[in-house]
Amino acid sequence: MSPQELRQVVAENIRAAAERRGVSLNSLADFAGLSRAGLHFIVTGKKAATLDSLAQIAEALDVEPADLLRPTL
Repeated sequence: MSPQELRQVVAENIRAAAERRGVSLNSLADFAGLSRAGLHFIVTGKKAATLDSLAQIAEALDVEPADLLRPTL
């Protein structure tokens, strides 16, 4: 999997998990302690998430960080 493909998987997983929990991306950014712009770049696949931001997002969504990295089959 290329870096761009992995960024896209992470972006899709974040959006899907937020939708399942009924959390807007703006609220997710606030809950995760990230800037809204920073989260926007991650969920559009334009910027790779750091390990720290992945951990913060996963905690805010109540999922394991590894869940955000798994491609859907």
